[in-house]
Amino acid sequence: MGAEELLPLRGSPSHSSTDGSRRGSPERGSGRSVLQAFPQTGGLSAFAAFVTGALLVACLLLATGSVQWSRESVVPLRTTLSTSGGAGQASPNGAAQQQLRLPWPPLLSAADVQRGITYHGTGARLQAVAAKLLAGQPIKAYTLGGSVTKGQGASTDGAAYPHRFFEFIRAAFPHSKHVLLNKGIGGTSSGIFAACAEQLVAPDADLVFVEFTVNDRPDLPLTDPQRKGFEQLLRKLLRLPGRPAVVLLHHYPWWRASGDGRRLGLFYYPLTEQHFTLLAHYYDLPSVSVRAALYPLMINAVDGFKVDKVTQRHRHMPNGRPLPAAAAEERASYFYADRTHPNDRGHQVLAELLAGLVLGAAHEQQRQQGAGKAEQHAVWAQRSTKVQQALTAIPPPMIPGNAEEPTSLCAIQEAFQSVVVAHQGFEWRAERPEEATCVGQKWAWTASQPGDWAELQFDSRDAAGPLDAAAGSAGAADASPAEEAAAEAADEEEEEEEEEAAADDSKTEQTAGAGKQEETAGSSSSSSSSSGGGSSHADSNSTAASGAGAAPKKQPGKRLPNAEVLLSHLRSYEGMGVAQVRCVAGCTCSTTYLDGTWEQQATLQYIHRFKVSQHADCRVRVRVMSQAGSVPQEGHKVSLMGLMVSHIPIRMHTRDDHAEQLSNITRRLL
Repeated sequence: MGAEELLPLRGSPSHSSTDGSRRGSPERGSGRSVLQAFPQTGGLSAFAAFVTGALLVACLLLATGSVQWSRESVVPLRTTLSTSGGAGQASPNGAAQQQLRLPWPPLLSAADVQRGITYHGTGARLQAVAAKLLAGQPIKAYTLGGSVTKGQGASTDGAAYPHRFFEFIRAAFPHSKHVLLNKGIGGTSSGIFAACAEQLVAPDADLVFVEFTVNDRPDLPLTDPQRKGFEQLLRKLLRLPGRPAVVLLHHYPWWRASGDGRRLGLFYYPLTEQHFTLLAHYYDLPSVSVRAALYPLMINAVDGFKVDKVTQRHRHMPNGRPLPAAAAEERASYFYADRTHPNDRGHQVLAELLAGLVLGAAHEQQRQQGAGKAEQHAVWAQRSTKVQQALTAIPPPMIPGNAEEPTSLCAIQEAFQSVVVAHQGFEWRAERPEEATCVGQKWAWTASQPGDWAELQFDSRDAAGPLDAAAGSAGAADASPAEEAAAEAADEEEEEEEEEAAADDSKTEQTAGAGKQEETAGSSSSSSSSSGGGSSHADSNSTAASGAGAAPKKQPGKRLPNAEVLLSHLRSYEGMGVAQVRCVAGCTCSTTYLDGTWEQQATLQYIHRFKVSQHADCRVRVRVMSQAGSVPQEGHKVSLMGLMVSHIPIRMHTRDDHAEQLSNITRRLL
């Protein structure tokens, strides 16, 4: 398949000329005088008219303090002398001109940045952030997202867009107490962040960027639980005490944008961006879009934004055919590192889009602090304080039937200790007590003898309510095993790094004694099976689940969807064992087994997934088994480290590093 079959390109203009001028600037060296540019208007008179008009435009620009995105990456903003640290040229009104700079030569023009800001809204919360920065105060900023935010495609962590944006903040608004944290986890959907938002972002956060456009499935209706989960994530962030500015960042996967006869580069793929944009409109969230900013550059093969090759080798299409790789000398002309992720240049572009949004907010904040605010009040109608407060309050959920309050549980690190309500042989202790932090110490409920047990109790109900939870979307009910397998395969295709996952990822966990784990996907709330010596608790489970007021009532003819439980535990290469997991009271579930053994020379957290019925007091027992795991070892140690419960589909593979990443990026110890 040749390059001409892949791309509808028209020529290859350069984004910047050899003399350093910006793309789209007037030609130089043409030999034409200013007078010759007005042959139809009579020489000097035309020239005088031109000069007069130019002076008027210049005066207007000076009066409004217009933001400029120049080749030298300098943006002049009027700030007080105190914020500029004494630098800058004083003006008659006592202000100084502070030069806000990008700490690198920009790749984007002003027009590119303007196209990329696809929704701004009132920008009220963003202006509050700008006000703090202009006043010389520190901020707390977070980036949430998948593999793009984690930095996939960048050559180093320092080249990833979160680091580049934070570099801009430190250069333009220097302060030693800025808190700038990247919380990206590769290969995940927004569901895990919806469940654990409060553990990932500090209550007094000022700014949060959210990037899940290429991670959440594109082919879902707005009423699907995954879309509801994304809305719940936004609501959790907006409700934080610090009232952070929440900004949506939309990445665009050119090589995966297929449909309606196009194999790639389909402009309106993925549908996720349209859905998220609706939520941005509803919640007044600024949004920036790689597609909107760069698509014209991509289809015109502008140097630096070409997309007919990728810069990382050994990458393949889903059909197994290799992606065309750029030679070393031409890699600077291309945007993508692989089929999904931007390269170093692409990550810089994402950082510039976010920087442009912040600079625009800073300019608007200054304008409102000056004469511009009075002029605005003189022109437009004014709302009463009461009405204004109502308009800035968080509205009810946009998606019908979505939960007003959080529907998930995220108990990790010290919050997990209280989830265990009864135990025999299990002990809450640190795996590495010599480490300085709780994360490093790896606190867990640990046992080492067969027969030891711990009981975990939690609420597995959906706060959205029984009618809403059971109706409205095919996705609300549990999928069949075949459907879940197909969805999982699609999810794996969506993340490039899944191709490099360890071979252990494809293995199913082994049942104790039986050698095969019971399939839990799509399991109903029927009796718990006994395997590997476990006894059946079907009768007790069914009785407990029917207790008055404990479980939500079902709509006639519909089965309430099960909740998904993600139990985090340790896996290691020595001394580990197997545990049986079964429901003993309240909720019902199929018996499963978690395996703490593997061959890798590493000790990491792992995710054991199973489903339970909805109940206010779901009680699950974890019992250490005497049988060996998939990799027989001397010992039977089982360490439980966290539990998450969600009614939102969570794409968090059981890959070894995902639970570890989630634990390591929680806010408590940062």
